[in-house]
Amino acid sequence: MFGYVTLDRKTLCSDDARRYQAYRRTLAQSLRQRHGPLAQLALSHDLTFLDILLTDVYGDGRKAAPLDPRFSNGFSGYAADMSIALAFHSAQDDWSDDHNYMALALLHQLRGRYAAVSHRYPRQCLAISHGLQQLQRCEAQKCPDPTVPASYFGQLTADVVSPVKGDCAEALRQLGAGLGEFSYLMDAYDDLQADLRAGRYNPLAALAGSPDYEQQCQALLKGAMARCLAGFEQLDAARQDTLLCNVLYSGVWQRYRALHAAPASKAVREARLSFFLPHGPRR
Repeated sequence: MFGYVTLDRKTLCSDDARRYQAYRRTLAQSLRQRHGPLAQLALSHDLTFLDILLTDVYGDGRKAAPLDPRFSNGFSGYAADMSIALAFHSAQDDWSDDHNYMALALLHQLRGRYAAVSHRYPRQCLAISHGLQQLQRCEAQKCPDPTVPASYFGQLTADVVSPVKGDCAEALRQLGAGLGEFSYLMDAYDDLQADLRAGRYNPLAALAGSPDYEQQCQALLKGAMARCLAGFEQLDAARQDTLLCNVLYSGVWQRYRALHAAPASKAVREARLSFFLPHGPRR
């Protein structure tokens, strides 16, 4: 995805740090075993989080096994396959948008692997493909409402986060949708100035000249995370996991805090506003 689903290491206890690294190693091994050594480049915090979340919700896979035998050995294999699916579509998007030859090379490397993943998980891969097509349509139309493309990304994330039908599926979908919306909006917030300078579409561009731009962005981000956490709070086993709580209540805000940190943050915000306002920042 975008890399915002990460840890707040300042508040992370040592036991949770070790457990997180163990999950990352397991996911890296699954990527290598299922898709070859180069697949480890697709290792991400986002899918590590997904492996932990699904393991908390369904145990080591035994509870999910009667519903779907593909998960009888746990969820690291599923997280590895979704890593490949997302990496493939990301490379496809990069090639389509920028004719990036590195992306084209990656597409050739992943095509066969992705075909196997889409055969195993047609619903998820179709959701990813459909969601990204909708995002491309928003981009082509320069959609001024940031909630529209964010909702499309949230829908595809919801399908990735809820692999098993059952009692927890709806809560997982709600969590995934909110988390996807937050990640999309946070990425837009992070990239706004660079996108406008390069003439690229950014869903927050229509808000950029507003004197309450920062407040509007914060409201959008908080609203998305509120929807995510409403789903998370319904998952009894997951919400008791201090590692997942670290990610969802604090870690996802790491980049936002970094952008607003340091004594010069006021000057940075004013410089950002002055880029959009011809007469400088409004007071």
